Amino acid sequence: NFQNNEKHIKLMIELENGKTIGMMAIDNIDWKNRTATSGYKISAPLEDRIKGDTRDALIGLLDYAFNELGLNCMYGQMLEDNQFSRKLSRKMPGKIEGVLRQRIFKNGVYKNLIVTSTLRDEFNAVFRPELVGTK
Repeated sequence: NFQNNEKHIKLMIELENGKTIGMMAIDNIDWKNRTATSGYKISAPLEDRIKGDTRDALIGLLDYAFNELGLNCMYGQMLEDNQFSRKLSRKMPGKIEGVLRQRIFKNGVYKNLIVTSTLRDEFNAVFRPELVGTK
């Protein structure tokens, strides 16, 4: 029932083999400050996946956010014990900005959130060097 609007964009991740494995999102778009949050949810079993599929989808999402929508900063949060997200984050440009202590109560335990951000120039320096320094 979701519809994209000026504050929220959700996109399905469909692989070359035709399988849909999850979704990506650009949320809380702030057009004045050119910021938004990014997120993803993968729901497919491993046998339906292709190595690097989430990384490729995230690169596509950030490229769209920075170089089509003109955003300058994308930020996100991940559970500190989410090893998949932490590994993916290490493969992307950007920085860990901090830890929000005990922000999520899950399975009877308070968990920390790690806050990350990527700037357009950081992303473009790695994935679109021909665009570095352009507006």
